[in-house]
Parts: sequence; structure tokens; C-alpha cells
Amino acid sequence: LQAGSVHFFRDLDALLSEVARVLKPGGRYVASALTALGVFGPLASAAALFPRPERVLREACDRAGLIRFERVRVPPLVIFSAERP
Repeated sequence: LQAGSVHFFRDLDALLSEVARVLKPGGRYVASALTALGVFGPLASAAALFPRPERVLREACDRAGLIRFERVRVPPLVIFSAERP
């Protein structure tokens, strides 16, 4: 999976479920995602972009069974990682 493309996926849960499936135990996934587009927000869906707040990314990782969510904010991005137990 290509890091940095999370904001291109409409179905975040499906993406992270697949990440959890293919990672080896102890494997770590690292990606970045747009968290906001500011005044350009209304153009997001037309541009097929799906920015998400950090909380949404964290919750989706939890639902996929990924642990040790860590992040670094670099607005308008968040770089995050999570691990398969």
C-alpha cells in the first residue's frame, strides 16, 4: 500500500481492515492523510479527496484491530502509524 494516499480512499474502514489483514504480527503501517482543506473543503469530493480528522483515523485503526496509533501533525496533514498485534 502506498503511504500518503489515505485521503484518496472513500472507505477508510475497508482500507485499514486490508492493512491489518496483510501486515505480519508486529508489522507497522505508516501513512499520511489530509486532515482539512480549509476554504477548499467544498472542492474535496469533486477532487475525490476525503480529508479526515485525527480522531477519525484513530477510531478506524481501532476498529481494524490496529494498535499503538501514533501521529505527527504537519498541517494540513497528519502522519500516522499503527501496528498489528
